[in-house]
Amino acid sequence: MLYHTVAAIIIAVLLGEAIKLIVQKAAHVPLRPFHYGGMLSTHSAAIAALCTGVLAETGISLLFVACVVFSTIVALDAYNVRWEVTKHSFALNERFKTKEFEIAGHTRPQVLAGLCLGILVTILVYMLL
Repeated sequence: MLYHTVAAIIIAVLLGEAIKLIVQKAAHVPLRPFHYGGMLSTHSAAIAALCTGVLAETGISLLFVACVVFSTIVALDAYNVRWEVTKHSFALNERFKTKEFEIAGHTRPQVLAGLCLGILVTILVYMLL
């Protein structure tokens, strides 16, 4: 049912943000809930939950394929485009001797962790509900 997929997406994002805060606390960095970047990618968790839910509901369908295409774009954006923005931010801060930095993207392991979380949460939601 549709609410299984919606519930899985919401749970994956909230759980991902909780994990991100735990990682930030362990690394002794300022806590920044619902902020871009860091371990793990909640964007990837959300899209993985969406794809897994659509697959469970419709099987291999045109809707599922569209979700996979959309999800690939989101995951590549999180890894490629926004990680490049982060690297440029670090370079500019070093060049201008500022302490301001912005982590806007994710590393490959952060994206993969988000994808795994989204898939696992969706499987658990479908098993339990």
